[in-house]
Amino acid sequence: LYVTSGILFFSIEGQNYSLHVYQNVKWLSDPKMSDHLLVPFKDWTNGPVSYGGGRFLDLKKPQDGETVILDFNFSYNPPCAYNYYMACPLIPECNHIEREITAGILLY
Repeated sequence: LYVTSGILFFSIEGQNYSLHVYQNVKWLSDPKMSDHLLVPFKDWTNGPVSYGGGRFLDLKKPQDGETVILDFNFSYNPPCAYNYYMACPLIPECNHIEREITAGILLY
């Protein structure tokens, strides 16, 4: 189970976007994992050149006032892209980016 931890606002080539950031409820009380955040997203590459269900990006929870660097080069396919027996969460509509993100892992 994941809960919304925040919203990232960013721009690419002058276009503004936002992505919701999630935190695993089980990890909230684990000091080693309590700062781990997940950014699931879909974009126009899903299906033709990347996994159709979307991709993930991991982040560390920022300290107060700290800027978050959203580097799509570190985006990756969820485990279900490689194993039909694994279930993956559906990417929420609020995390669909209306453009191609050609960085990170594409083919699987």
